[in-house]
Amino acid sequence: MNADYEMTGNVKVLVLGHRGYRSKYLENTIESIIGALKAGADGVEVDVRLTRDGVPIVYHDPSLRRLAGVKKRVKELTVSDVKNLKVRKSAPIPTLAEVLDVIVKYSSRRPLIDLEVKDYKASGRLLKLVEERCLLDTTIFTSSDPRALIQLRMHSRGAKLGYIVRRPSTMFNPFILHEKVGLEVASVSVSLKRSLGVEMLRRYLRSLKLVGLKVALWTLNDPRDLDLFQGLYDIVITDDVEKILKSLRRSQRND
Repeated sequence: MNADYEMTGNVKVLVLGHRGYRSKYLENTIESIIGALKAGADGVEVDVRLTRDGVPIVYHDPSLRRLAGVKKRVKELTVSDVKNLKVRKSAPIPTLAEVLDVIVKYSSRRPLIDLEVKDYKASGRLLKLVEERCLLDTTIFTSSDPRALIQLRMHSRGAKLGYIVRRPSTMFNPFILHEKVGLEVASVSVSLKRSLGVEMLRRYLRSLKLVGLKVALWTLNDPRDLDLFQGLYDIVITDDVEKILKSLRRSQRND
């Protein structure tokens, strides 16, 4: 599958594994990423933070406590320190370079990579690692911090950028960034249906698409949401890759 082609107008919905294949494997681990791709995901979404010595690692939380059992923040440790830790005492915490090298092995499928930038200061380093592996065309750099996207655009005119909409107060940001930095994707939390209501969220998604933005819905684990927002999303980010793929195929057959 050519992710470039999908990003420029093909009607097929792309399914990305959230932090790999989170419902079956430990999140943001190599095993989870490989598991998502082997299960048929069109790509993966992973989170990136910087260690104290400036190395991008793939890890969600600012603190290492929940997953590694250490009362330290990622930015307080060197990459060597991090490499001595395990996720749930079993899986290594990967660097971004290691994750991208795994993705390269699947290059014939051209999987889409959604790199969520947790630290805007990491932007230049992330871009360099992606470009070194010739993965720029199949990578989306996403963030809820506009500074990260502005930095990325300053470094690269060709980078695909996405803004993460987590709460109602940030809903207008994709329109501003679309004009300011050429934003391509609005990554919208499906949980906004609880605060906005389904119809209001549908209107919002429609307005994003009307200005030419691609819409990603996260974290979509309930197949009923596929029907609720049908036609208003281009990418689905899910913890349960196989369940959502199965539901999409069933929906397409019914159509």
